[in-house]
Amino acid sequence: KMIVFAVALSLVGTLYCMFEAYYVTARHVEIRTHKLPSGMERLRLVYVSDAHIGGLSTHWHFERIMRLVDEAKPDILALTGDIIDGVMTYRERELALLSQAAKKAKYGAFAVNGNHEYYWLLDEDTEGIIRDCGYRLLINERAECQGITIISLDDDLNGWLRPYLKPEDAGKFVMVMKHRPGLPFDAEGKFDLQISGHTHGGQFWPLGYFKAMAQKSTQGLSEKAGGYVYVSNGAGFNGAMMRMFTPPEVTVIDIVSE
Repeated sequence: KMIVFAVALSLVGTLYCMFEAYYVTARHVEIRTHKLPSGMERLRLVYVSDAHIGGLSTHWHFERIMRLVDEAKPDILALTGDIIDGVMTYRERELALLSQAAKKAKYGAFAVNGNHEYYWLLDEDTEGIIRDCGYRLLINERAECQGITIISLDDDLNGWLRPYLKPEDAGKFVMVMKHRPGLPFDAEGKFDLQISGHTHGGQFWPLGYFKAMAQKSTQGLSEKAGGYVYVSNGAGFNGAMMRMFTPPEVTVIDIVSE
C-alpha cells in the first residue's frame, strides 16, 4: 500500500508541476513617481523574461505568454533576456508572435540579452533575430522613450550607471534593464526602476531562497538603493516543463504619476 501511495503521490505531484509551468498569468504591480513627463498620468510597462524558446518549450505555451502581453496593451514592451534558448529552425510561429507584440507596443519595444542568448550566439544570430522581430536591442547603452531614460547593462556584470547618465536625467524617470538582478555598483539614488529576471524564482520551491541569496535579490517588487527593483519569476522554464510553487508570469507594471 505504501508503494502504491508513493507512486500515486509522485504522479499527482508531477502533473501539478507540469500544470504550474504551463499556467502563466499576468502579475500586476503599480508604482508611483513624480518623474513622469507633464500630462502623462500613467505609463504601462509590460515585460517578459526567461521565456526560453527552444528545447522543450512549445508553441502553445508561448502563445499563452504572448496572449497575456497582448491583453495588457503595453505602452512599452520589454524583454529582459533568455527569450531565445535553442535553434530557431521551425520556430517561425513563436518569432511571428514576438514580432506582432513589438508592433502593437504603443511607444516601442526594447530587449536585453540574457546568458542563454550568449550560449546560443555561435549557433544562431540571436541578436539579429531579436532585432528582426522589431525590438531595439540594448547592449550597455541608453535610450529615451516618451520622456523616460532606459539604460541597459549586460548580463555578465553589474556595471556602472554613471557612463550612461546625462545631467538632464536628474529629473527624469530612469529605468534599468538587466537580465541578472544584481544592482549596478553605483545604483544608490541614480535609478527609479530596475527590471530583471534570470532566477525563475528557483523554479522549484525552496530553491528560490538559495537563488535569491546567490543573486542578492528579492523575488517580485522591492525597494533598494533609492529605487524599485522587480525580479520576475520568468514566463518559461529551464529544462523540464515543471515548476513547483514558483508560478510563471508576464509582468505588468503601471508607473503612475503622483
